[in-house]
Amino acid sequence: MKHGKAPTVRQKKLIADAGLNYDNWLVERDLPTDMIIIHRLTGSGYKLIKEDGQYVRKVRLDD
Repeated sequence: MKHGKAPTVRQKKLIADAGLNYDNWLVERDLPTDMIIIHRLTGSGYKLIKEDGQYVRKVRLDD
């Protein structure tokens, strides 16, 4: 697994749109169609699905 990085302002907005607190999440991967985020403390993750740079839905990642 890659190490997560602190989210940018644009990524923070996307995480907040998904109903999550961006202070608790690290960005592992940010692609045009989705973004993989990992929780700072628990290591659990979500895949945020995007369309045209806007949040569509989130899918929990299996560990």
